[in-house]
Amino acid sequence: MYFRHDLRTISAAWWRSVLLRRLDTDASVARGVPLATVPAGLVGLLFKGVVEANLRSPPVIATTTVVFAILLWVVGQACP
Repeated sequence: MYFRHDLRTISAAWWRSVLLRRLDTDASVARGVPLATVPAGLVGLLFKGVVEANLRSPPVIATTTVVFAILLWVVGQACP
């Protein structure tokens, strides 16, 4: 698994924060991921029909893939 080390670090930090009541950056990430997932899932459920009707066409998928690739490249160049 690609993020195996990150997942292990974040999981350990979460357990430490629960057991020792100490919050660090990794523990904050561990708590933030589920909190960010719930609203994203609710938005997905609310707009499921719109997404299926309008955003599943090959041109939309190709365009968003290219735009996201450019965004990742720019961020990769700015933050080596």
